[in-house]
Amino acid sequence: MEINDTASYREDMITFSEGEIAVIKEALHTKLFRSAEPEAERVAKFQAMVTKLAEVFGIPEPTFHKDPGDEPGGGRWNQEDNSIHVKRFSLTTTLTCIGVAVLFHKYGEEIQAQQARAMAAMMAGEQFSETRVGFDPLAFGLSAFKQAAPRMFETAKNAGRLFGTSVEYTDNGRIPLERMRADEPESVDGGVREDATPPAPSTGTDTLPGQRPDIDPENRTDRGNGLGED
Repeated sequence: MEINDTASYREDMITFSEGEIAVIKEALHTKLFRSAEPEAERVAKFQAMVTKLAEVFGIPEPTFHKDPGDEPGGGRWNQEDNSIHVKRFSLTTTLTCIGVAVLFHKYGEEIQAQQARAMAAMMAGEQFSETRVGFDPLAFGLSAFKQAAPRMFETAKNAGRLFGTSVEYTDNGRIPLERMRADEPESVDGGVREDATPPAPSTGTDTLPGQRPDIDPENRTDRGNGLGED
C-alpha cells in the first residue's frame, strides 16, 4: 500500500499491491450480494474478507456485524472491541471501516505524537506546521474498490452512489423526489409547461422513470449473483 495524498481524487490516493487487491476480488467471487441468502451466511462472507484484509495489513482482526436498519453508508469501526458495524451489506462501507482500523492501528501513535507536539507548541505560544498523516480511510475504501473492480466503480460513481467522489452523491443513487419536482421547468405564471414531463407516481422507492432499481454498485448488473444492496 502506497499513499499519494497529492492525488486530485480520493479514489486515486492509495495504490494497493496485487496481493492486497486479490483479497477483495476473491471476496467478490463469493457473490457477496446474493440477498436471498440468510443473513448469517452473508455476514460470514464479509467476515472472511475482513479477516484476510486484517492479516494482509498487519492489524488485529476486527469482527464484522450487521446492525438493524438499512441505511446507505451507515458504518462504523468501534475502537473498544475492534469491531465493524454496518447497516447495509456494502463493500465500500466495509472497506472504509477497515481503513479506519488501519489508521488507528498503524498510524495511531504517530497521530498522537503529532497532537502532543502541537499542544506543546500552542502552550509555548509557538506555531506548529508539521505535516499531518496523509492517510484517509475514505480514500482507502474508494481506492480499494476502484482497483478491485474498476468498471463497477465507474458505474457506481457515475450514478452518484459513492460519497466522496467528484460526482454529486444522490442519496444512494436516487434523486430525491422533492428535488425532481423542484427542477421541473415552469412557465412565467408559475405553472408547469405543457411540454414538461410530469413526475412518475411514487412506487415507494422514488426512482427516476426508467431507472433500474437500486442494487449494490459493485454488482449493478445482475450476472447471476442476485440483487444486492449498498
